Amino acid sequence: DANIHLKQLPNRLVITYENVRWAHQPGSATSQLVLHEDGSIASMYRGVVGNSWAIYLSLYPYTTSYYVDWTSQPSVPHNAYVREYFHGGNAFDLEDLGLLWQPNAAGGFDTTVFFADP
Repeated sequence: DANIHLKQLPNRLVITYENVRWAHQPGSATSQLVLHEDGSIASMYRGVVGNSWAIYLSLYPYTTSYYVDWTSQPSVPHNAYVREYFHGGNAFDLEDLGLLWQPNAAGGFDTTVFFADP
């Protein structure tokens, strides 16, 4: 069964989406979003590998849009819809990893990929 857990800690809010079923196919995935007091955001993923449907990973709102490879750890401009489209030949490559979005001086985010402890 799917669950959503919220945990408020002194300097962050942790939101866990556990065993969320895929639409239109068997299986489920777990993801976690951590909103830090300093404005940084961490997202982690488990159970996404093997999904044959397209997946977008992005932040909103935006005024411009373009595609990236998150494992290249790009900087995200202010007001940009920056996303990676995982499908077919571009399989999801963030399984058991995390993506940290840290605010930068230009008003956007710098990203870092990290190993997410089980």
